[in-house]
Amino acid sequence: MLQARLSRTAPFIALIGLAIIAAAGCTSISDTMQKWVGHHYSELIAAWGPPDQTFSDGHGGQIYIYTRTVRWVSPATSTTTYQQNVTHGTVTGQSTTVYNPAVTQEYTSYRMFWINADGIIYSWSYRNR
Repeated sequence: MLQARLSRTAPFIALIGLAIIAAAGCTSISDTMQKWVGHHYSELIAAWGPPDQTFSDGHGGQIYIYTRTVRWVSPATSTTTYQQNVTHGTVTGQSTTVYNPAVTQEYTSYRMFWINADGIIYSWSYRNR
């Protein structure tokens, strides 16, 4: 009995442990973006590679845009229920299955950096769509 209970709760405990470890090492997106302010754009390119898009900021500088699309699939599920009836010694039953198909979801994140005419990053913006 104890072994069965432990085998059911072990995956849950392991998942919580991993989440705590992951959260301890994470920095927010704001921290990640803000650390580039005051740095030369060449340092950003050395770390992140070339931007996906580049635009003028209208003041002699540039706007670098890095995009990332995240896609995931929620798996399909099915639930079957069975109802059994006994009438005058005869057993009858009916089963019903409900199927929910897999769902693909995605979002695109945009990380934007404003770079002045001297090549120094002076602002940033982040958004998901």
